[in-house]
Amino acid sequence: MKFGVLLPHFGSQASFARLMEGVVEAEELGYDSVWVRDHLVYWPHDYEDPDRTWFDPYVVLSGAAASTTRLVLGTATLIPYRHPIHETQMLASLASLAGPGRVIAGWGRGNDDREFAAAGFAASKERRRGARLEEHLDIIRALWRGEPLDYSGEFYKPFSDVQVTAPALDHDIPHWYGGGSAIAIQRTVRAFDGLLASRLPRDSLRRRIDYMKELSAAQDKPVPVVALVAYVSPADESGDGMSHVDLDRMIPATRARHPKSSFEETDDLGGIVSTGQPPDIARNLISFARLGVSHFIIDLRTQFNVWERSMRMVAAEVIPEVRDSSLR
Repeated sequence: MKFGVLLPHFGSQASFARLMEGVVEAEELGYDSVWVRDHLVYWPHDYEDPDRTWFDPYVVLSGAAASTTRLVLGTATLIPYRHPIHETQMLASLASLAGPGRVIAGWGRGNDDREFAAAGFAASKERRRGARLEEHLDIIRALWRGEPLDYSGEFYKPFSDVQVTAPALDHDIPHWYGGGSAIAIQRTVRAFDGLLASRLPRDSLRRRIDYMKELSAAQDKPVPVVALVAYVSPADESGDGMSHVDLDRMIPATRARHPKSSFEETDDLGGIVSTGQPPDIARNLISFARLGVSHFIIDLRTQFNVWERSMRMVAAEVIPEVRDSSLR
């Protein structure tokens, strides 16, 4: 059972001094990983801090790599705005700086049309963002072999004799996929090493994991790792955690983000947010662990103003309980 924490690299509470102090403390507290989001142009969701401060994920993780010795550095999730040659160089450089076994590349197809338009992608092509992402990853994996590559595909212009060289190319890095639809599960089994779920209701996630196991068996493949970005809002001094969560805006955004089939039942909203006292949060995470989630990414964005306090509380009072439950 692994636990990571999302870094506050966006919004009004973001500062590099705080980020670097935070990653050092996260390692000292026993977290297994730290995670970042990815945007080309940052437009906060309606339910988020409206401040548009944004620090680049590769820069943040490079600082984290240089400041720590053990933490795994994860992305939740990279969107294919960059050219895959550039992306390979960035990932290989990060993995070389961090050392073996310390990078997980989480990927997403992207949901914001404005960002793709700003990057100059043709609208007709971007209706097939999932296919673009698979080609993007195919190129990265081919370049990761460290040999000269000639390539011709559907989404990227042909290139020849391209080679990326870095110490990290002597080992592979895991690639996880962030999605919750049936198509996303098919893509995960076909092309990725793990599923990175986020804001997916508990009953829906159970159905997706069952489907993933079925597909993996049919294709004679290992079942991908299951990770969950867990939205956590601990109780504050008044004993209330839900008051920090804008459910009126979060739930419609979640429904729009996932296909309608992800909400087979009208009450299938359990688990989107874990709130309350430590035992309440632990019980909710345990229910996901019993479904097969093996890596939790604690997302404290609802209370980034007290991020350090919340991170300590989760480390001291939530994580041990969830880990102990796996032994019972």
